[in-house]
Amino acid sequence: TYYLRFYGGLYDSLTGSYVYDFTLSVKEAVDIESAEIISGKTTFINGLENVINHNTKLQITYSDQSTREVTVSATGTTDGQGNSISCVLQNEDGQTTDMFGDLEPGTYELVFSSGGKELYRQTIQVVSIDSILKGTLYTGKNKIVSGQNYDDLTWYSFTPEETSKYLFDFGTGYVPVSMTIRNGESWL
Repeated sequence: TYYLRFYGGLYDSLTGSYVYDFTLSVKEAVDIESAEIISGKTTFINGLENVINHNTKLQITYSDQSTREVTVSATGTTDGQGNSISCVLQNEDGQTTDMFGDLEPGTYELVFSSGGKELYRQTIQVVSIDSILKGTLYTGKNKIVSGQNYDDLTWYSFTPEETSKYLFDFGTGYVPVSMTIRNGESWL
């Protein structure tokens, strides 16, 4: 037998007051059996992209074979069922490395775990920006090709000729992007 003590109320945002009389549901928790990435990138640019981003989603399968989709956070994720999911990045030697640092180009593995159990490994590639550049932008008109979504970005380089303000106008009627270059620093 367990004895549980309750105190304090739950805040009701509709009435702006605390509620001290409420219904509490108790159910048996289910453990995570497995997981797999259902969306997210597998190639990242060193120094420019995080290996975990807002598009990284896991499909969780529980011990009762029910499933749930969760969005992954690099600092830890919960599944709404009482389970915590952690993620570490391992280099080619199997050593845990800082996923927020400037990663050297190479092959890495994202390792997802819960309750000390490894759930899933995803191999990822970290590449140099130079290996994927589509071209160079110059002052004047440039023909560019854009990616279709966040996971399909296209990259171009732009090296200003002098310290100045530069306007990037896409000619679409939208507010153009403005960038100021001063002493080697840039602001968008």
